[in-house]
Amino acid sequence: AGSSTVTNTDGSISSQVRASQTAGFSIVKYAGSGSSGTVGHSLNSVPNFIILKEIDGAENWRVHHASVEFSKTLFLNLNNAASTNSERISATSASTFTLSSGGAGVNSSSKNYLALCFAPVAGYSAMGSYTGSSSFPFIYCGFRPAFIILKKYDGADKWCMYDTARGSFNTLQTQLHPDTSDAESGNYFNLDILSNGFRPMDTSGQVNENGKNYIFIAFAENPFSLARAR
Repeated sequence: AGSSTVTNTDGSISSQVRASQTAGFSIVKYAGSGSSGTVGHSLNSVPNFIILKEIDGAENWRVHHASVEFSKTLFLNLNNAASTNSERISATSASTFTLSSGGAGVNSSSKNYLALCFAPVAGYSAMGSYTGSSSFPFIYCGFRPAFIILKKYDGADKWCMYDTARGSFNTLQTQLHPDTSDAESGNYFNLDILSNGFRPMDTSGQVNENGKNYIFIAFAENPFSLARAR
């Protein structure tokens, strides 16, 4: 996320930011103001995925994803469906994200916060959504993924992380779950990793329940280059 930390005053709340526009990633630290406001992220493009956490206390890890309406929030440490929440990110732009309130989860005047902001970069990262189907939907990324996080957002189920470092053969079968402290799981909720995306090869609730909606974020195995056959 860049080699130096700078002060960003694009928003109504000043922030300390380390950013790489090439990678579409920034680390943002700010002190809460106690009321709704905006925070600069230095990406110069709209972040589609933001993880936000109070660092002075035991609040949940809030997640904003562009495929989920702003009135609802997901929590990285919980398996809940996206739910209406007054303490949330309520808008994003190419320069700032907006905090809905002064609540402890996002913007208390006595607390400090960390936000990890991701914007899609062609050939490197992709964020989007898909609908589960018994015909095993193909999810286009534009590259061969090396790391994928996905979550059903209209129902309760675990977050799933897949990667090609732990899973060296297709299809990927072992997941990590950031909402639990469990060891990696080999429950065969399979993902087929393809040259330009991925396909869930299972009809479980965690990855591909028929008619349910899922979000994902993925990063490339060979950024900015043609994928190589495994």
